[in-house]
Amino acid sequence: RADGSSGGVERLESIASPADERCPALHPSGGTLLFASRRSGGAGGFDLYAAASAGPRAGFQAPERLSGELNSADDEIDPAYLEGGFAFAFR
Repeated sequence: RADGSSGGVERLESIASPADERCPALHPSGGTLLFASRRSGGAGGFDLYAAASAGPRAGFQAPERLSGELNSADDEIDPAYLEGGFAFAFR
């Protein structure tokens, strides 16, 4: 919320899957949500995914697994935005 308080928990149907998903990180602009998931089709373990905002109060678009060498057979978790959203880190 704009005042810094949090609202209730809400399931994001466009993102939710039967897989174990955790560690959400919302871009400072609210435009992209990063998270870790064990969903099928990944490189192995937890992989990082991004979901773009569908607009104010419209939720998020279907997530996409981050490409390139960011995801490996190991776990990629705990994404966090840095530098005002111009970079992100994970472990």
